[in-house]
Amino acid sequence: MSTSVRTVESEEVLADTGEHHAASIAADLWDVAPWYSVSRERMTAMRTVGGFLESIEIPFHYRGRQFTAVVHPARVKVKDGNRQSFYPSAREELIEHALRKLAVEQQAGFYDQPGYRSGVVFSITMLRNELEQQGHTLGYDEIVEALDILSLSQIAIYTEHGSGGNGYICSACLPSFAQIKTTDHDGNPITRWIAQFHPLMTRSMNRLTSDLSAGELWPTPAEPALPQAGSLTHEHVRAT
Repeated sequence: MSTSVRTVESEEVLADTGEHHAASIAADLWDVAPWYSVSRERMTAMRTVGGFLESIEIPFHYRGRQFTAVVHPARVKVKDGNRQSFYPSAREELIEHALRKLAVEQQAGFYDQPGYRSGVVFSITMLRNELEQQGHTLGYDEIVEALDILSLSQIAIYTEHGSGGNGYICSACLPSFAQIKTTDHDGNPITRWIAQFHPLMTRSMNRLTSDLSAGELWPTPAEPALPQAGSLTHEHVRAT
């Protein structure tokens, strides 16, 4: 991970991409922070010869307070076999929003309220279908690369509230991410992916569903640990 940090004004980034649209006016901190503001084209221009990107700082305001988002890039393997740095961008934002929709609307999520963790169990087919319903077509390799970027990039946020008060949180977009290969009841091979959401995303979803019990929306496991490989059943995975 790069240790150098570049400061980028949020107005400069948003003017460059025009991609941070409806999420910019959402009520929750996760949705208003400019995590996905740097375009792929700009990343190409910013990379070093070795394919590295610096961490970037993006100042922004939320409910009248000053915050600073720090995005530490992911280092992932590309088609030529080499590794390059990537910030989460518009494609990753689409993937993240689709995962949230799968968690809620297709009852594929899990929510550990005492542990304040949430996530989703899904297949690539489920994710591709959800993206297509939103008018976006992505190939298998594109989706897997985007998931890698979401799980390997680090997102931090700093704030100072005055009078000595301040706050800080840092986590990957998808802090826990796994692929599980197993079989269904008929012995047919199936592959499921498990992704845990960022703590701020859990906060956002928790506020969204605050008037409903967790059991009404998501299956809340008695044990917060993720299912073990080979143990997935139709009770763990609500959608095929």
